Amino acid sequence: MFAHLPITGYLDRFSHRPGETFSAHVALRTPGPGHARLVKVISGDPNPAGPGLRCEDFSAVFTTNFTGAIQPVALGSYARVEPAPARDPQLPPHFFLYDFNGVA
Repeated sequence: MFAHLPITGYLDRFSHRPGETFSAHVALRTPGPGHARLVKVISGDPNPAGPGLRCEDFSAVFTTNFTGAIQPVALGSYARVEPAPARDPQLPPHFFLYDFNGVA
């Protein structure tokens, strides 16, 4: 199943050091012109009881226009599990999840 979010984007790497360059990839639900600017997210908590959304505008450092295209986004996370040996159906099942920090 795929979602068609209004805008979806990601960077080429999760983190960057000051002065490093990066590539941003952006997809739009409706293809066409888009605009991007740099902001520093101070708080990304939209909860009314929390600190709220707070950003510092850095558009003087970076702003650009681009043409967006559709890129479907698969919903949810998943794992491929090879067939396991047969188990006793009378025993409770056990599941384990290991996170290798993005290593697939």
